[in-house]
Amino acid sequence: MIESKRKYNMKLLFRVIKLISSLIIFILTLVLSYEKEYASISILPLSYILLDSIFSNKLKIKNWYSGGLIYNVALIGIFVRYVITPFVISITGDFYTSYGNYVNMVSVHSINLAVMLMILELVCIYFIFFISKIKYSKKYDFSIVSRIKSLDHKLIVVVFMLVVTPVLLLIEPRLIIPSNLFLVGENFQRAQIELENAGIFFILSRMVKPIYLIVFISFMAKKYHITHKRKFIIFSFIGVITYVGLQTSTTRWEIVFAGIIGLYLIKETFNRIPRSIILVLVFVISISFFSASMYKFSWAINNSETPIKDISIEMMNMVQNYFSGPALVANSIEMKESYSNVIDAETFFNDFAGSVPGVSKYIDQSNRINAYYNRYTGRPEGHNTQIIPMIGIGYIYFPVFPPIFTMICYWFVFKFDYRLKTISRIEYKYLYLYSGLYLAMAIGFNTQIIFTTFLQRFLPLFLLFKLNSTICLNKSNNEKSYYETRLDLTKPH
Repeated sequence: MIESKRKYNMKLLFRVIKLISSLIIFILTLVLSYEKEYASISILPLSYILLDSIFSNKLKIKNWYSGGLIYNVALIGIFVRYVITPFVISITGDFYTSYGNYVNMVSVHSINLAVMLMILELVCIYFIFFISKIKYSKKYDFSIVSRIKSLDHKLIVVVFMLVVTPVLLLIEPRLIIPSNLFLVGENFQRAQIELENAGIFFILSRMVKPIYLIVFISFMAKKYHITHKRKFIIFSFIGVITYVGLQTSTTRWEIVFAGIIGLYLIKETFNRIPRSIILVLVFVISISFFSASMYKFSWAINNSETPIKDISIEMMNMVQNYFSGPALVANSIEMKESYSNVIDAETFFNDFAGSVPGVSKYIDQSNRINAYYNRYTGRPEGHNTQIIPMIGIGYIYFPVFPPIFTMICYWFVFKFDYRLKTISRIEYKYLYLYSGLYLAMAIGFNTQIIFTTFLQRFLPLFLLFKLNSTICLNKSNNEKSYYETRLDLTKPH
């Protein structure tokens, strides 16, 4: 009872702090962007305050499904996009995106339309959350606490790991071990394969790395439950650190997600997590994250008289790029006008088929929505580093109802969040959490990223785990049946 009251008070305190900080940021954004051509962005934090308050008040019902980790990550992403992103723009005064000397100037009409689309998107997200909570509150049994189960039967998984690892090391060692661990240096090189169907090997690499983590934590958990020695928690933490190191690249989301997954699995497996472990892991992730950022912003160090200032500004602008702020949405609106004569049904088909291994080589990669977006923002052909916002894609393909893709993604946020809370096996918890984190950040990604994550990261591992479960379960049942038959034969007739 005391613990429940303490949690309630903590949630209430968090809500009050969030409301006050949002109001302060709204006022500051309004003042700093006043009389600027992008002044309408101050409506975004206000819209967030109103919608979040309405949504929170509607959910004050006993035994309501409160959501889990994936859902809470989604809420954080929404807060950053609708509150922090406009605030950052108002501080820097740098609304328009640029590449080199090329600046993407957009009209005031496009900026205002972008703000309206983002508000519509937010309304639709909260609507999906509301009906999802109603649905899963009816299904969820609050008396059941799904404790994590280690990978007991792992024949197929271990055989896969033992076969694939040496093959990948022979073909390209960087598929397993990055050229730099934790720190992205000037000499950092991505794994490169000059073979037919090279994409298959990248998929195998993404499959085998999580298996290292799952098998290792399962092994440590067994030892811990037998001896209850703290050292096995420490060993698991070292395994998580190693797993984070294996994700070292210029893709910073992978580093962050690896850390979140590692902490979650340790917490669920051992039912405790020392604070020192959290601090060390946060430190390691931060170092790796900023190392990748410094690598990407190396131009600011080499060509600037005030590198620290330029890097700070770029890091703040990065918030808009990573969470698809209003400038990126405005760019996608104007891009539609520029490329309306070439974006068609084939482009839509290519957006999805272009991510399918074995099929992608037959697809015109230049005729994909993200390729057009990068071309519009001044990137050279094939240099598709910018991500077109999800709402922008919806506006281009379905102008009657632009938030359609966002709504689909956030429907799956709750589906995966519910599965994460109710399923017990460690391998499936990893799978739903990893994919769920990408879905939770869908407002900052695009359809290509989400579909590729499902097709190349979720589906192959899901099928492998299902195969492992099926074969091992049948083997276990056969052994049990044989054992029971032997016992029956020894009975006197």
